[in-house]
Amino acid sequence: MKKRILPIVLVLVMLLSLLPAQVFAASYTFDPNATIFTQNYTTETPRPNNLGDYFTVTTTPLSTANKTAAWNTGNNGTSVAVFNKDGRKLYEDTHAILTFTFKKNCNFWFKHLFSISNRSPYSYAELRLNGTAIAKGTSSNKLASPYNVDVKAGDVFKIDFYSEDDFGTPCQMTLKNIRCTDPVSSDVTVTFDANGGEGTMAAQTLTEGKGTLTANAFTKEGFRFAGWALSAAGEKVYDDGAAVELTADTTLYALWEAEQASLSVHFDGNGYQEAIPDAAIDEDGHVALPALNSAKFPSGKRYYDWYIVLADGTLGDRVTASYDFSAYRESGVTLKAQWYSRSYVICYNANGADVTGSMEDQRAPFDETIHLSACTLMREGYTFAGWSTSASGKVEYADGAELLREWNDGDWDWGDEGSEDGEHFDLYACWTKNMSDEEKAAREKLDAAKKLLEKTYQPKYGTDKNLLDMAQARLTAGKIEGVTVAMKAAVSTKDMFTDAHAGIDADGTLHYKWNDNGTTSSTTLYCRPTLTLACGAYNDEAEDVTVALGLDEGKALEALRTQGNRIVIPQELNDSTTLASVPHYMVKEGVDENDVDYNSSNDLHLWAEVTWQSSNPSVIGIGSNTTKLYAPYTVKVSRPKTDTSVTLTAALTYSGRDDLKVYFYLHRQGQGHTEGHRLSGGSGALAGRRHAGPLRRTLCPRDRCED
Repeated sequence: MKKRILPIVLVLVMLLSLLPAQVFAASYTFDPNATIFTQNYTTETPRPNNLGDYFTVTTTPLSTANKTAAWNTGNNGTSVAVFNKDGRKLYEDTHAILTFTFKKNCNFWFKHLFSISNRSPYSYAELRLNGTAIAKGTSSNKLASPYNVDVKAGDVFKIDFYSEDDFGTPCQMTLKNIRCTDPVSSDVTVTFDANGGEGTMAAQTLTEGKGTLTANAFTKEGFRFAGWALSAAGEKVYDDGAAVELTADTTLYALWEAEQASLSVHFDGNGYQEAIPDAAIDEDGHVALPALNSAKFPSGKRYYDWYIVLADGTLGDRVTASYDFSAYRESGVTLKAQWYSRSYVICYNANGADVTGSMEDQRAPFDETIHLSACTLMREGYTFAGWSTSASGKVEYADGAELLREWNDGDWDWGDEGSEDGEHFDLYACWTKNMSDEEKAAREKLDAAKKLLEKTYQPKYGTDKNLLDMAQARLTAGKIEGVTVAMKAAVSTKDMFTDAHAGIDADGTLHYKWNDNGTTSSTTLYCRPTLTLACGAYNDEAEDVTVALGLDEGKALEALRTQGNRIVIPQELNDSTTLASVPHYMVKEGVDENDVDYNSSNDLHLWAEVTWQSSNPSVIGIGSNTTKLYAPYTVKVSRPKTDTSVTLTAALTYSGRDDLKVYFYLHRQGQGHTEGHRLSGGSGALAGRRHAGPLRRTLCPRDRCED
């Protein structure tokens, strides 16, 4: 996971300026000329720093953060500090462990400084000797400082400092004034335990704890003596007849290994810092795989898996505790450890309630190609087809396929957390139903039909009236025969902001977008029906279907005609009648035209825009009015010298769509002196009326209109 690094670098610079430290990851050779000081910096009797004669020390970080450790032999005395890299604040739980492995018997003495909290974020320090906790420091149970413990050669003393995520200060623990004091000489008694073997051995007395162990006299049928341990199930600490230095009475337990002739499995540690005993194959064909000590892992490695070594030296199967080794009882087999530092865990999901069997998780390294475990799952009536990364997905990986996942650092600024050590990678089993030849042929047709039908449909008003007809046309074009299509159920959809709706009936009839209670915009509504497919006795469903339904143009034209019929022009223009304006946008029904606010859309049908043409602009001229946003057009009437007939054409357009227009012609075919419609000598009249015949409208190309 990618983190910000600038403030961390500044903290690191400050720490290094205060601590002239040498960073180490495995062991450290102490300065034999360093002077020991007390914690308050006052000098006590100087003496050589010979701590390196007593122990070696390692750091073992157990989190993904990279810890460092430093020794300081300056004015603060001989000390060691463990802290996260560059002193930065952590964003995860953290264990920082110091491991002291002692070369000789001594009293180990030190002062310490830990940041311990009993509330979030929590922290504590725990002291362990040979794996057993001997003290734990918490906020309510402080560790004594200075602290001392008697240790023997071979003892392992660990200090584990734990800090919870988001700890307010750098994860840090400090040991000061470390001292190792030789024990007071005394006689030590060594008692020998056969630990399942036969025979007797007398206790041995070592003067001042020093001497050579009595040779082993125990036996165990089918096993050979492998050395001495400090507990019945412990690891070997002394070979037979080893020279020892002990500070207290000690019981040693015999360790036994099966005779090589009965062992079939050999372990190649591949860099592991200790020999691994061979193992036998039990009656069930299983092998007890060894649990390796993390302190002895190869440098920088954190995880491992066991793989079978084939005859040509290459690696075969990855094995787990459930692996069947029966085939190797006679020939034997070598298992080789494969090591890695950053890894992920592959989780195999059965993906079906009726699936039998199980599969163990598989740990795999980032940035390396591995093979998926062979599928051992079973499902009656189905065949395993491969693996998908989703429960409903298609096959992405075949059985035993190669897999390479690269580490992703992420991008903190963009919220991309990237890869995480130990993250899970889920795979889901894909199952193919076992079918007869007849069903297989039908399924192939149904699959091909789904592929054709699971798309977006864009029906055209006036042409496409039924979705099922459109679907069947796709099948015909794709030369798929024998498959019928039906609607699973009627569907409808509604505009988010208005009452406009669209839908598809159960028989496939399309209902284009319309709002019965107000304005209908020209935007598209989307319906997502499910189509049922049938091929003989077999069925399937096409679910990923989208139908884009636009404006109901027939209803839009009818709405325009309704508005056009509301336009009123005087029958005649004379001294007593006037025509000062004609509408630009139609006023809503029920609104008093004398109270209309032409700067607002509240009183107007903005979807019904009117444009005008005059057959004789010199007599009746129509001009724009910019005094208000939606103001009517202005009309200028010029009195003619003779009777004149003028035609006014009103074109109503729906929501700016030039392909949706209705035309109204308002005229009088005036010839000579028509009664009541004359204008002469300054007192004539100009007449006008609606077209007496059918109203003219158009639903055609923009440059052509038809009756």
